Amino acid sequence: MANGNTVTIGGNLTRDPELANSQSGVSYVRFSIGRSYRTRNDQTKSDFFDFVAFNELAEHIANTLHKGDRVLIEATLSQSKWQAEVDGEQVNRSRVELRVEDIGPSLRWAEAVVEKAARPEKTEAPAEAELALVGGGDGEEPF
Repeated sequence: MANGNTVTIGGNLTRDPELANSQSGVSYVRFSIGRSYRTRNDQTKSDFFDFVAFNELAEHIANTLHKGDRVLIEATLSQSKWQAEVDGEQVNRSRVELRVEDIGPSLRWAEAVVEKAARPEKTEAPAEAELALVGGGDGEEPF
């Protein structure tokens, strides 16, 4: 179980997750989900959330899930900070992101076949400095 501010969110993937590697070799995947719901006055509203996952979990997500799949996600709230150059000046930027701790298919409207993944060699969790390299440092928004 995750430490800190944990949320559980369900929705449909809005695009295929794409696996990438940081400069330090940490595997990560970014993806988003959307969900729609009706309000009291029968209006339809939609919410979209961006997620990031690392290491073996990122690889499993990229190999398993596809656009449109309905998933349930346990994630922690995390804030990334970086500096970007704007009009020749260094500006501090930050973003709250949802870091995936666990994810699985929703079985409300689908069935799933579960296959146990082979255990990879033991690797250490990425250090905060490695996580900062995933998206910051070049003036671009990290996720």
